[in-house]
Amino acid sequence: MQGVLPVIMWQDRRKKSKVFAPTFLRAKVWGVTLIELIVAISISLLLIGVSIPIFVREAGGKPVEKEAQSVASFVDRARNYAFHPEDASANYYGIQVSADGKKITIVKNISTATPTASATPSARPSVVPTSEELILVNSNITQQGKTILFKAFSGEPIGEPADNTLEVKMNKDPSKKASIEINKAGNVNVH
Repeated sequence: MQGVLPVIMWQDRRKKSKVFAPTFLRAKVWGVTLIELIVAISISLLLIGVSIPIFVREAGGKPVEKEAQSVASFVDRARNYAFHPEDASANYYGIQVSADGKKITIVKNISTATPTASATPSARPSVVPTSEELILVNSNITQQGKTILFKAFSGEPIGEPADNTLEVKMNKDPSKKASIEINKAGNVNVH
């Protein structure tokens, strides 16, 4: 039965007669009704309306937390230098906040004396700045002139955790602040 076209039978409603025609001649109607189109558009608009505030909140974020994360990352970088010192004579690596609280510099201590966090700045051993700096544009650190040091090869901070905290404040809105804490193990956390 090769060469025979499939035939289908349907009834023509207007003529009340049966019509025989090959299947490829039969009309196929594809389409969407207006109601289906309106429902699909309204569902997509609803989903877009729900997702835009979430996207804006996540993409925009909180500026103070972003600044605090960048400071915490920089402090963690100084701690990593302490784990793997580039300079064999350095006993301590850490960070030093500038007098205006706008700049943080990675420093190293080449003194043999053990520094203490509670010592006055003049009693602390001198530190040598490295070439790495973080300049804060939208915020500043409230503890100007503060130095936080980590022991070479262990990464443990010098002093108590209360001495090893930094507070980041936004320039435009000083009420927005974030705290950076360094625990006894040297882990850096943003709160």
